[in-house]
Amino acid sequence: MLYPNRAERLKVERVALGIGLESEYNGSDFIIDAAILLAFTGMPMPDIYATVAAFREKTANGIHKDAAYAIRHSDGLADKLSEMFGIELMLSDLHPNTVIAYIAKATDVRMVDAIYDKVYG
Repeated sequence: MLYPNRAERLKVERVALGIGLESEYNGSDFIIDAAILLAFTGMPMPDIYATVAAFREKTANGIHKDAAYAIRHSDGLADKLSEMFGIELMLSDLHPNTVIAYIAKATDVRMVDAIYDKVYG
């Protein structure tokens, strides 16, 4: 199994979907898988792509491309992340590694309540 338990996956999914990541694209699942690995294991990004690729039976490059596609088609993602983290982000700033890192950071126990208030307020 890719993630420690279902509760962790649901927490990461809730944050990811709450910030505007569109669930209709495969890339969104890959981003969530990668954010789980980063948040709960601290695994290096190249290893994360390889692990998600093996789990999803795809190539690491395919995972990256699908993630980038999901980001490009997630309206409002840059605005939500900007609001949550207090920085100005544009869609052109949002690469898969960046989005994965922000979602992983958003699952930090110390940030969850504050983020849920902003996202679901």
